[in-house]
Amino acid sequence: MNFKTTAELKVSKKISGQIVGQNQGLNLIRKAAKHRRHVLLIGNPGTGKSLLGQALAELMPTKGELEDVLCYPNEKDPNNPLIKSFPAEEGEKNIIKLRNTLETSVATRRFYLTVFGLGALIFFGYFLWNTFKASPYGPLAIVQGISTLIWILFIGFILLSRAPGFLKTITGLAMVPKPLITHKKEDLAPFVEATGAHSGALLGDVLHDPLQSFSKDTYIRNSEGKLTKLSTEVNRLLKKYKDKVITKDNYTATYLKKGDLTILAEKNNKIQQVPVLSINKYKSDKPHLIKLTTVSGKTLTVTPEHKVAVNKKGKIIFKEAQKLTRLDNIVIN
Repeated sequence: MNFKTTAELKVSKKISGQIVGQNQGLNLIRKAAKHRRHVLLIGNPGTGKSLLGQALAELMPTKGELEDVLCYPNEKDPNNPLIKSFPAEEGEKNIIKLRNTLETSVATRRFYLTVFGLGALIFFGYFLWNTFKASPYGPLAIVQGISTLIWILFIGFILLSRAPGFLKTITGLAMVPKPLITHKKEDLAPFVEATGAHSGALLGDVLHDPLQSFSKDTYIRNSEGKLTKLSTEVNRLLKKYKDKVITKDNYTATYLKKGDLTILAEKNNKIQQVPVLSINKYKSDKPHLIKLTTVSGKTLTVTPEHKVAVNKKGKIIFKEAQKLTRLDNIVIN
C-alpha cells in the first residue's frame, strides 16, 4: 500500500471490515451468521472478542425478525402491565395511532363537558335568581349562593385530583403504551456487552469501560508525540491532577484536559489521534487474571471472580476461579 500518513487510509463502515489480525475469527463468525449458529469466543482481554461479537450482530440477517415491545397499562392489575410485541416500526405506529385516537376522544369529551358545565351554570344561575330574588337579603344572597357553588366545585376537584391516575385518565394518557424496545426495519441485530469485567462497569460505571481497557504495558503516544508505556503516562497524569482525582473503592480516576493524552483510533471514517477524556486505575490485592491448566494441557484465563463449572460427585456446580483447588474436576466442552 502506498500512503504517507494513516489519514489517507479509508476505514470500512462495517465493523467486520475494521478488524485486523483475526482472520480466522472473522471467517468463523461469517459462517455462524450465515448458518445461524452459536459462537463461543474465549481469549485474554483485548484480543477482540467483543469486537467480533459486534461484527457478528452486524452480519446477522434481521429482515422481518426484529420486534418492537410495548408496555400497556393493565386496568385489572396495575402491578402487572400487559406486554405486546409488534414487527419493527409497527410499535411506534401503534403508539401514534392510539394517541391520535385518544386525543380525538378527549377533545370530544372536553367539548361535551364544557357544554354540560355551561348548561349547569345557566340552570344554577336561573335557579338562584328565582330562589333568592324574593329574599329580604337581595343580591347578597345570590353572591353567597354562587360563592358556595364555587367552593363546592373547587373542593370536589381537589379531592378527585388526588385520586391515583385522575389527571392521566382525564387527558387519556393512562391508555398510551410505553415503548420498551423499538427498532427500525434497517436496524442491525442487538449486541449486548456481557464481559466478565467489574460488575460496576456493566451497570454504567463511568470509571471503567470494558471496551476501552488496555494493558499497563501497552505503548501509546503521549502529548509530545513520544512512545511511552500506558502505566507511566497514567501515573504521571494522576499525579498532575491529584487534587481532582476521583476515588471509588479500588478505583482511582480523573478527567483530562484536551491535549493531555491522545490515542490512535477511528474517527469520521479515518484513523487519527483522538483525545482521551478520562483515565482510571484499578488496584487490587488479587491477581487480575487467573490461568487454569488442566491435566490434559488445556488452559483457560479468567478473572478471579469468574465462576467455573465443576463436576462434584456427578453434579455440576459453579465455583469462583480463585477458590478452585487441584482436586476439582473442571467441566470442559
